Amino acid sequence: MKRVFISGPITPRGKRKDTNHPAIEYILNCRDMIVVSNELMKKGWATYCPALDFLNFLLAGLDLPVEKIFENDLAWVDVSDAVLMVGLWQLSDGSMAECERALNKGIKVYFDIKDVPDETHVNGTY
Repeated sequence: MKRVFISGPITPRGKRKDTNHPAIEYILNCRDMIVVSNELMKKGWATYCPALDFLNFLLAGLDLPVEKIFENDLAWVDVSDAVLMVGLWQLSDGSMAECERALNKGIKVYFDIKDVPDETHVNGTY
């Protein structure tokens, strides 16, 4: 299975048109990435979705430095076949770094889910 890394904004920046509340913006940003991740799984891709990193913080408390989470995400970019940029990714320092990392390593970067090829013919379906 080909692997795709989902990159997008998570931290609220106050730029969404559907809310002006930071907590809601965080949730919507995570939801957008998880929805895209699920759609890509339907297209036959194995996905890594950093929007789920909040579980690391939730379960590990504050013992896990945020830098370790970011290092973990970049390690997944390195082994991905592609990166999909989601939402207002240009406003996210993390997404900018992930995009740059992928481009520097020759990893395909998509800016629209419609451009990501369907891989179910390669992998089969459930």
